[in-house]
Amino acid sequence: MNKNKILHILLILVLLGDFTYSFLQYYKTPLDGDMASVIIPSNDNQEIFNDPFGFNAIINNKPHINPNRYFSHLFISKYFKSIPIIFQKIVSPIESLYLSCAIIKILIHILMVYLLSALISREKSVFNIKLLMVAALLTPLFQAYGYNRYMGVIDTSITYTFFYALPLLLLLLFFYHFYAAIHNNEKTKHSIVAKISLLLLIIILPFSGPLIPPIILITTILLVIYYLQKNIDSESNYHLLKKVFLAFNKIPNFILVVFIPISVLCVYSLLLGTYYSLSQTDTIPIIERYVRLPMGIYYQFTQKLGFPLLFILISVNFFIIKKYFYTKEGKIIITTLKWIGVFFLIYTLLLPLGGYKAYRANILRFDTIMPITICLFYFYGLSSFFLLKNMKNYRILYFTFIITFSLFFANADISKLNENDCERQALISIANSDKSIVELDNNCKVMSWEVITDYKQSELNATLLYLLE
Repeated sequence: MNKNKILHILLILVLLGDFTYSFLQYYKTPLDGDMASVIIPSNDNQEIFNDPFGFNAIINNKPHINPNRYFSHLFISKYFKSIPIIFQKIVSPIESLYLSCAIIKILIHILMVYLLSALISREKSVFNIKLLMVAALLTPLFQAYGYNRYMGVIDTSITYTFFYALPLLLLLLFFYHFYAAIHNNEKTKHSIVAKISLLLLIIILPFSGPLIPPIILITTILLVIYYLQKNIDSESNYHLLKKVFLAFNKIPNFILVVFIPISVLCVYSLLLGTYYSLSQTDTIPIIERYVRLPMGIYYQFTQKLGFPLLFILISVNFFIIKKYFYTKEGKIIITTLKWIGVFFLIYTLLLPLGGYKAYRANILRFDTIMPITICLFYFYGLSSFFLLKNMKNYRILYFTFIITFSLFFANADISKLNENDCERQALISIANSDKSIVELDNNCKVMSWEVITDYKQSELNATLLYLLE
């Protein structure tokens, strides 16, 4: 058996082991306090289904909860009203709830790793050794516990997973269609299925959570600047205004055909977001939000080793490429980091305009910076894979460095795998009781953010459990 075959098998085993352990972590994660109100839904959340695209909110000036997040609400509600019922053919109703949470989380996890790996390796086959190498580089960064509250992508909360990670996965799929055309100047050839999926994504993405519209708008602006900058250089015989006009005409049609309509919907979504009822009551002045932002940046990036280590490795990769591998491909990779830096700056400066929530006191938190986190994961994978391919003299040393880095992150993410034992036992006690009001002996959170001491606060939870029987 040759070395490549052994490496191939090892990579598959590493990924299977990591995904299996992540699945167990997701399976052992407690339920959150927003599930019932979103899935059933509560009276407040029902307004979203009554007014999915916010026309009534704007026309009649009637703010309500999450006015521009219809599809996130739709997906989680439909998912939990159907999938647990299917699983109940093989497991108990309580187990079906935990299993449903774990399944959707691990699917998002695996698909996100796959899409990033496919973008970096430019391969599609899940058994391609290049794609597997990149996936092995990336997967330790996806922290289920460990550094999850600082650089997490799959939230411990299943509700937030539907509102943040799932829309970001769909956004990655959207960008995936155009990556080759943008990165390599290749012509786009989309099948009928791809065109239909793109059309659906153009409609779904702007109404799938708070992060997506600004990401798309910033990306669209940066793409236009990229193409203008690139095309202006080839129009040296004309005055500036003529250069800009000719350069704009050279922007590929797919940018105009796809990114203009989705950008228009994103602008509308941002307008609709101003009709979010809670943001009109629970808020602080914009100036104070900007004052708090530096503290948010400091705490998010310095309190745990996750981000500092990632920054160190990215800096090492940047230095090595810049000094020793500044080829055509190396220059593209360095330029990619610069564009990520521009995106980072613009996105971060816009965060205070998105409103204020008490649980996000310093504006910037791991969930609001998920797009930046994914960009950093992408650059780490891109630069590390490039160096592993091109290094000759110090490949073993660099490979050892990467392995050490990966093992550190894998070790940091080890959890007890008993995180929901107390809650699970409480739910079993409730299920086995014939009383309408069940007093629990254990002092743990049960489908809530805090320990419930008043049974009236658990009415929606009880309704959801009854619904899933």
